[in-house]
Amino acid sequence: EAATGNFYVSRDNGATFNNISKLPKADRRHYILSVPGKEGEVFAAIGRTGLWYSSNYGKTFNKIPTVNGLETFSINGILK
Repeated sequence: EAATGNFYVSRDNGATFNNISKLPKADRRHYILSVPGKEGEVFAAIGRTGLWYSSNYGKTFNKIPTVNGLETFSINGILK
């Protein structure tokens, strides 16, 4: 949720969602991408704040320091 920074996760195929953490607020959308084949790994592109990464389903996020701004992104088979 870009306006509040709330990050929600579902563990029942989208039937319910729980707010489990906060990301930086953004003036635009947050773009969230789970990593295929990597359980619990999540990237979040947050406009001018850059790229954030979680390895625990979004409970905590760490900023990737070499990315200063990002509007959107994709992962195309580069992670193993």
